[in-house]
Amino acid sequence: MVRTVRPLAVSDIQDLARLFVKTFRDGGDRVSSELVSYLEHHYLAGPFAHPDIPPLVHIDDTGRLTGFVGVNTLPMRLGERRLRVAVCGALMVENPAVDPMAGARLLRAFLAGPQDLSISETANDVSIALWTRLGGQVLPSYSLEWLRILRPTSFVVDRIASRVPAFAIFKPFAQGIDRLLVCRNAKAGPRWSCLGEKAEKPRGLVVEPIDTSAFAEAFGQLTQHFRLRPDFDAEELDCALAEAASIRQLGEARAVTVRTTKGEVVGAAFFYFRPKGLATVLQIVAGNRRLPAVLDALLAHLHANGAIGVVGRSQPALVEASLDRRIGFLPFVATVGHARDPGIMEAIKSGDAFLNGFVGEKWSRLVECRFE
Repeated sequence: MVRTVRPLAVSDIQDLARLFVKTFRDGGDRVSSELVSYLEHHYLAGPFAHPDIPPLVHIDDTGRLTGFVGVNTLPMRLGERRLRVAVCGALMVENPAVDPMAGARLLRAFLAGPQDLSISETANDVSIALWTRLGGQVLPSYSLEWLRILRPTSFVVDRIASRVPAFAIFKPFAQGIDRLLVCRNAKAGPRWSCLGEKAEKPRGLVVEPIDTSAFAEAFGQLTQHFRLRPDFDAEELDCALAEAASIRQLGEARAVTVRTTKGEVVGAAFFYFRPKGLATVLQIVAGNRRLPAVLDALLAHLHANGAIGVVGRSQPALVEASLDRRIGFLPFVATVGHARDPGIMEAIKSGDAFLNGFVGEKWSRLVECRFE
């Protein structure tokens, strides 16, 4: 039997959409025209599509599309050296039991491409096994989901209600209990039941809402101190921000800047907000050694606006800054990397690299949107 791996073509998009829905959504056969159009633009026509580093499809011996690995490229710099980075997104195989090597063929072909660095921030257990077998490495400090509970009773009730909708009737009672907890512990330091007075009022910093263009400017400035850092042009970052802002499943997209009282920008964040719900941070950036103060300011801002908790993806500096802030970490999916140049991986493993969020794939509509 002849099985091949080749670049994705426009003629494959309809079959790719069916495989995507079957693998990552409800498993049905209904494919929306919106999804078809998005897949073609995202993988073949958009600013993150590169003809030399294409998405790949797996074709079985009958000529059917039975597997796919999504690929987008991101520009980065290692010092002054410009790199081509390939982000591995959706890796899917129609029937792994029939052809258990299809995923390995796709990933092997992807890693053999001309890119300087290959990464994925959504590798599950199966993908991790494939990556490590082919020379990739799991990046632990970039692979954790962080959680700061701000209103514990409301958080527990909200999580239960997300699975048992009738439980939402208890939300007003939970809010009342949390108000008592905050009042009781107002003078305390950080606790699991509240931020504490010191954290709720970070001195010398102001959090201000901004638009995506202002966030793009802050993002560029505040990632410059990393040895391995993003190097987006205006079109690329504008495209990623516009896509991220269009995702509604996680809440309203918001961006803020963190400034000193003298006007110096020391941090910024892009997040999704639900009133009296969970806030999801897609990206937090901060000047060199300013992340702890920026994190305090962001948590205080979200608490003041009624968030019951905050979740986000880790980076090495954030893990360090979280040690005395009652932030928990959980492993769900891993960030993995592969590079032929050991200097690139050394920068990542030393924590001197900016990955995840917009330097990854979670800004893409494919991660959360239903396309219905």
